[in-house]
Amino acid sequence: MLETQAQIIQQIKNAKRVLITCQKNAHLDSLASCVALMMLLQKLGIPAEIVVSSLDNHIQECAFLPGFKAIIHSAVALKTLVISVSPKHATIGSLSYDRSNGGVIIYLTPASGSLEESDAKIELGYPTHDLIITCDTPDLSSLGPLYHEQADFFYRTPIINIDHNPANDQYGQINHVDITAVSTTEVIFQLIDAFGEQHFDADIATALLAGMIAKTQSFKTPSVTPRALVIASELVQHGARRDEIIDHLYRQRDLSTLRLWGRVLARLQYDPESEFVWSAVRRDDFQKAGADEQHLPGVIDELIMSSPQVKIAVLLYERSDGKVGGWLKTGPHLNALDLAKQWSAEGSSTLAIFTLSTSSFEEAEQLVRAAIKIKSIT
Repeated sequence: MLETQAQIIQQIKNAKRVLITCQKNAHLDSLASCVALMMLLQKLGIPAEIVVSSLDNHIQECAFLPGFKAIIHSAVALKTLVISVSPKHATIGSLSYDRSNGGVIIYLTPASGSLEESDAKIELGYPTHDLIITCDTPDLSSLGPLYHEQADFFYRTPIINIDHNPANDQYGQINHVDITAVSTTEVIFQLIDAFGEQHFDADIATALLAGMIAKTQSFKTPSVTPRALVIASELVQHGARRDEIIDHLYRQRDLSTLRLWGRVLARLQYDPESEFVWSAVRRDDFQKAGADEQHLPGVIDELIMSSPQVKIAVLLYERSDGKVGGWLKTGPHLNALDLAKQWSAEGSSTLAIFTLSTSSFEEAEQLVRAAIKIKSIT
């Protein structure tokens, strides 16, 4: 692991411009890892951008993170405008330009012959980054449109893959996957520490502690280790604003969220044999509560999974396109992506996000219950 850290440090120091990204179904641990890493690169004087394919409203609960406003939601903003000039009847003599009204005017003067409009070609080129760092991302496909719309860029650019999930596909040229860590932010902490303790400040520490708190439900999950608690203590010493994190994560629930959670709990059903609970949210539930899909994850983490009787929780909901979507959360020793594999789920080993082909809630419930029961038996 130390050798891998040394390789990462050298690769980052040699980079001219870095693209930082994470899975499109980003959660707080993912985004906190990205912003902490970007703040480190800023200290090192290395230009970097964070691009995440998540919809803006999906990650608004993370808006309190230092550096959050720097996150870009479309890779189009990173593309360069390439102007190619290939004279048919001339040779280029000189080039000059003027800045005008926020734009630029380019002048080409021929050394001989004459230039024609058809000599020029304008197109969008690939981003100019020479290094990609992925955080908390099990495979390239889970990056979403960022990857699918420019796969060539990912294949020709070195990738550093940083994660804590054992299901990671090890797709990078350098893979730093520490399965003993409780979160990806813990792995990022160790990396920044390897660069030198002087690089920590209150903002970096706050981002990292926020990721660890969110991932471990405020250090209440069975995965918490003594090392994680020591790191959390060090982050507080570095200035991490713990009260601010707790306030944003657990003390700021608006009435619309509470109304929606009430509807979820009212429909909660339980199968004691497989220790599996499920519920459903219809479109009119969102409307009556004045809430939307971004309010759903909290009810699983904070209410349902807090019960010692629950090992698997599924929340089905009616999407805006009429299809039935689902969130599947698992406790220790169960893999959420494995349980939801047949529905091409995305996410992590503890949270799978999927869409069913049916628009019928009754059929969706039957499909999910049957799949969970089969997996529980096997």
